[in-house]
Amino acid sequence: MADGVTINLPRWWALLLAGLLHGALLMLAFPPFDVWPLTFLMPLPLFWAAFRLGPKRVRRSLLVALGVIPTWWFQQSWLFDVAGLFYLLLALYLSAYVWIFVLLMGAWRERAGRLAGLPIALVAAVLWVGLEVVKGRLLLNGYAWFLLPQPLIALEALAAAASVVGTYGVSFLAALLIFGLAQVLGLAGGAPGGGGRRRTGWVAIFASVAVWTGLSVVGAAPQPKEDRHVRVGLVQTNVPQTNKDAAPFGDQVREFERFLQLTEQAAVDPKPELIVWPETMVIGPGLNGESIEAYRRAKLFYNFNTPDGRPARIDATAFHDRLIETQARLGIPMLVGGRANEGVTIGTEPDGRISSKVERPYNSALMIRGGVVEEARYDKMRLMAFGEYMPYVSAFPRLADAIAGLGASGWTFVLKWGQTPTVFTLASGVRLVTPICFEASMPDHIRFLAYGSGERRADLIVTLTNDGWFGTGIFGRPQHLQMSQWRAIENGLPMVRSVNTGMAAVIDARGRLLASLPQHQDGVLVYNVPLADADHQTLFGRMGDVAGWTMLALSALIAGWTVRPRRSPAAVVGGIK
Repeated sequence: MADGVTINLPRWWALLLAGLLHGALLMLAFPPFDVWPLTFLMPLPLFWAAFRLGPKRVRRSLLVALGVIPTWWFQQSWLFDVAGLFYLLLALYLSAYVWIFVLLMGAWRERAGRLAGLPIALVAAVLWVGLEVVKGRLLLNGYAWFLLPQPLIALEALAAAASVVGTYGVSFLAALLIFGLAQVLGLAGGAPGGGGRRRTGWVAIFASVAVWTGLSVVGAAPQPKEDRHVRVGLVQTNVPQTNKDAAPFGDQVREFERFLQLTEQAAVDPKPELIVWPETMVIGPGLNGESIEAYRRAKLFYNFNTPDGRPARIDATAFHDRLIETQARLGIPMLVGGRANEGVTIGTEPDGRISSKVERPYNSALMIRGGVVEEARYDKMRLMAFGEYMPYVSAFPRLADAIAGLGASGWTFVLKWGQTPTVFTLASGVRLVTPICFEASMPDHIRFLAYGSGERRADLIVTLTNDGWFGTGIFGRPQHLQMSQWRAIENGLPMVRSVNTGMAAVIDARGRLLASLPQHQDGVLVYNVPLADADHQTLFGRMGDVAGWTMLALSALIAGWTVRPRRSPAAVVGGIK
């Protein structure tokens, strides 16, 4: 009984079904199914369950979270080849956010006290986004996948507000509308005080629609002038990750020659101002000068067999040399993904074997211009947990390696974190920032690259990525592309993507997908990319994620109020309390 309303507690299987239904709606709303209107139904089963937990809140809320786990197993199945058994732990980790949301909302029903008059839709929306920020910004270096509004990129009018308040701000507006609808439908049951009444639900809906509409109007990027564009050639390779990691060397040589052929195709008239290769597609020693010179001095080479079985040999620096030769002949700057190795030493072991040691290896974007790999480069600054580094234990190499052997295919995590948000500039004056792969999912990082301390420092976002990690799965590639569209809106900048295994794409400053290549095939995409006006800056770019941090702070207050210790009964003195 709460406020005179009797709540009939559902059976355990109904709570499990609530989690299953939430997971099914999420799967259908996101790519590749793209039934985006289901976004507005997705959280409703969790809201319903939260107010029907009864006194055994912890146990019954776990049933809801358990129902979501199959969705994460399907959605994140590509991670099995990346993170091994940690993929199963990630499914539990993502489901934990459902558990915390349902548990805290259920506790709020019992513990709201003096704050019981707050609209329950407002409390739920704040808590929802606060948990998204924890997942996307704070833990495991940030995992900002599956934010609530992500499918709404399908409608520019709904997504445009992100240029003002960011994706987390749009998430709050969507959550406020959804949970307001939940109140109107009576899903809050016996919510505390007047917070769960239908009238406050309508207020939440109208407030969300009004603010959302206003921000979308204010945030809509101006149509770029026709004469402001940059012509870019995007190379899309199609090398499965299994081949990329362990293909016979002869196959790698043939694949590299295919990459050069694609580069020739991208150089058609009218020639592009820039040709872009995907992430880490140049094999051999690192592309930076120090690494190449070390291998050249050592006169190292590779032995391999040709397709007809004949033995062959090429210098260790051959891939670098062929790439330099091609770029110099075409005369078009090339931005390529490869390794940069610092602190390279090459020696001979007592048994005669050649050994090499790299103190600081980086996953980098390097500019080749005038037949030279330029010294300035961008080193990936945000590495992917379990794929490129081991969270929280990387400072203890032996422990990290031992844990990696249990879950992540026995890898050793040696990549170093980049420190410099490098800006490349073309001859036309167009400025480029180059996030690499996983970084494109991070609102804060792309904003940092594009705006630095608050002033726009880029004209185009160029993403180099290896989506071969997604294997043959249907989920990862279109979802990665969809997140990139949000980064374009937030910063008011166009984005191009050069991708291994697809999907190479061109996105304008409004987040609209202008062109793309299909998955699982190689090819080139040459496009005149429209540039935003030189003086155009978004409020999100200037100010950062104010909405997200605000929701995090408020959700912490809500959680703290909800789990605060109960006061003991007042002492009785002389028979009077």
